[in-house]
Amino acid sequence: MKKHVLLLLLGLTLVLSAANWRWDTRLRSGAPPRWDTLRTVTYTSVTMGISLIANNALITNISGIGDLTTYVGCKVTISDGTYTAVGWVKSVGVGPTFGTELATTANAISDPNGNESGTTTGWTPTNLNTFGLSGTTTTGTYAFFLNATPVPTNIARIYKDLHTDWALSGTTGALYRLTYSIRHSGAGGIWKAWLSSSNSDGLGTDRGLGDLASTDTTYTSKDIYYVNNINVRYLIFREGSTSNDGGVYLDNLSCKRVSTPGRNGAIIVSTRGGETQSWSSDTGLNGNATSFTVTFSRN
Repeated sequence: MKKHVLLLLLGLTLVLSAANWRWDTRLRSGAPPRWDTLRTVTYTSVTMGISLIANNALITNISGIGDLTTYVGCKVTISDGTYTAVGWVKSVGVGPTFGTELATTANAISDPNGNESGTTTGWTPTNLNTFGLSGTTTTGTYAFFLNATPVPTNIARIYKDLHTDWALSGTTGALYRLTYSIRHSGAGGIWKAWLSSSNSDGLGTDRGLGDLASTDTTYTSKDIYYVNNINVRYLIFREGSTSNDGGVYLDNLSCKRVSTPGRNGAIIVSTRGGETQSWSSDTGLNGNATSFTVTFSRN
């Protein structure tokens, strides 16, 4: 009897030792743990696009994690440092796929929609010395040109109300892909692009899309994923100080809703093995945060 107990204990020890060896080896090799051995794995400073709207929960463009196939069936908790969203990984993305074009108003920067025209229709200028057309383009015949030199004496800008013009007020939490091409005229100060809660010269709770210096005289293509809410209602291009910041050229504006994630993302459901594409819980996660902490676990 004692011999049988000793053999049983020895066998159990060998099994546990082998399991721990496999776990430790995978961690030391940098490979993600297998789902059947996973307890908790946390990644910090992760950038991503995240859709929080009901029936379209997903994550995409994830940095620093790699292939999410390992985590199919796992619970995922995403934190912005204050608030969290929790769901279950249903499947790895195969897209991405997108909805229809939103920037459909014909003007000098509507090239992606195929209806470019020599107008500035759809945008509101404020305090600019010049807001008009230019032949300095990346595609087509026209681009916007914004000039803030030598006047005015207040922050010059153009803006668009996305919630009104693109009817986004009813899609809070949805993920969008915004693209455009931009360059500086070469003289003057910094220009800024923003998604803002206000169209005024001040900047409220919003999201900066990047600065443009006078040395940035070659067109740069911007590719931005953002979560729609009241804090990103207005798209604004503005000079960085109060006056004499020169000018910028703007071209090729496009915006589409993200329908399915790419292979660097996943579809999220509310329960393990479920079909409802929603988050189990969301305490107010800021989908436009600079970075996130992402935790995968079995339970």
